[in-house]
Amino acid sequence: LGSERMKKLLLAFLLLATPAGAANIADAQKIYDAGDFAAALSQVQPLADAGDVAAMRLLGLMYRNGQGVAADTETAIDWLTRAADKGDSQAQYALGMIWLDQKDARYDYTRGEALLRKAAEAGIANAQFNMGLLTSGAVGNLPDMVNAASWFEKAAAQGHVAAEYNLGVLYLEGQG
Repeated sequence: LGSERMKKLLLAFLLLATPAGAANIADAQKIYDAGDFAAALSQVQPLADAGDVAAMRLLGLMYRNGQGVAADTETAIDWLTRAADKGDSQAQYALGMIWLDQKDARYDYTRGEALLRKAAEAGIANAQFNMGLLTSGAVGNLPDMVNAASWFEKAAAQGHVAAEYNLGVLYLEGQG
């Protein structure tokens, strides 16, 4: 086959392989944000199956929260792990919080703290706040108030109100 014919065949294949009106994650996120979880699921699932990292994260959160699907933490962990393994810091945060849930039999401080730290180091304010809580001894671990204050400062610099409050309390008590 000539190169021109090969290009035409490739273009035809790509057009046929992409369904008309195929969703993108931005459109799916808008539908999700509007609260139409069933419609969001129909958009997000194929994107996640195709390897879209943001869709994997969103699908994991939908399974975690029972939005458009029955709540299923195992499936949530699966999708969030796929996204976290590809470096998605929001997925790392969400997955870390699952492992740190002491009410859940899956509780794993080491695994949860490691994921939360990755997300915090990537600049996720909620992860920084939660690292502040962890390092202040929130789950029975030894407190390190100087480190806690450092994490609260990072989250507070992004406007995280609870971090601002906790940082203020640490300063008021002369800690940090």
